[in-house]
Amino acid sequence: MREIKKHLNYYVVLFFVLALGVLFFLQIDSSSGLKVSLLLVITLFYIFWGILHHSTKHNLSLKIVIEYILIGCLGLVVALFFIKG
Repeated sequence: MREIKKHLNYYVVLFFVLALGVLFFLQIDSSSGLKVSLLLVITLFYIFWGILHHSTKHNLSLKIVIEYILIGCLGLVVALFFIKG
């Protein structure tokens, strides 16, 4: 819990951007290719945020970068599966 309080500003920004991305996603017409682009931007932000967060904590490693890339891609694939059906 102390780690969360220590880096609360990072988590607030992450939550705000992801929530804003979801709100925009829900407002876009379902047949629009813009949804896919927005999902890609949200995923790239998540990956960038994770790398930035760990680099400021001085514990960034290749394993962590790969983890954020894989989790971001997994989220993207799941979201695309649900919107493309």
